Amino acid sequence: MPNAPSGSQDPLDDFRETMAHLVSGVAVVTASSPEGQPGGLLVSSITSYGTDPATVMLAVSRTARTYDLLQQAEEFGVHLLASDQTELAGIFAGHQDDKFADTDWEWDGPVPRVSGAMAYLRCRTVMFTPFADHAITVGQVAGLKIEGGEPLIYYKRRLGWHLS
Repeated sequence: MPNAPSGSQDPLDDFRETMAHLVSGVAVVTASSPEGQPGGLLVSSITSYGTDPATVMLAVSRTARTYDLLQQAEEFGVHLLASDQTELAGIFAGHQDDKFADTDWEWDGPVPRVSGAMAYLRCRTVMFTPFADHAITVGQVAGLKIEGGEPLIYYKRRLGWHLS
């Protein structure tokens, strides 16, 4: 990493602090295991990848418990969270064994679909590429539903910021 004036002795700490200033939305990403068990996690590294065909790209940490699940999944769900879904975000950011136990959800084919999201995209995995400590996943949108609302925002390591 290039040398630059910093506030600490660790360039990785400086990088993390710098990236904390990037405003992003958050999404719950879900998939099912080959045995049919639902799994999911919260991601803030997500963006549209292309429009023809419609695709999304996200990054998943290799240490995430859902990493292997997404690596094997043929399809996954992306749930763009609304500003009133901070509690749901906390569940999927957490480490509990069954994140779906107290969550309102249903099956959309092989994909666990969480209720109440601002928008939902069902995606077919077209790329899963490990690099460094994460993997880049690209999914082609096979279906979507927009409920509307204001997005849940992640900024400076906190959920719930409002831009207005």
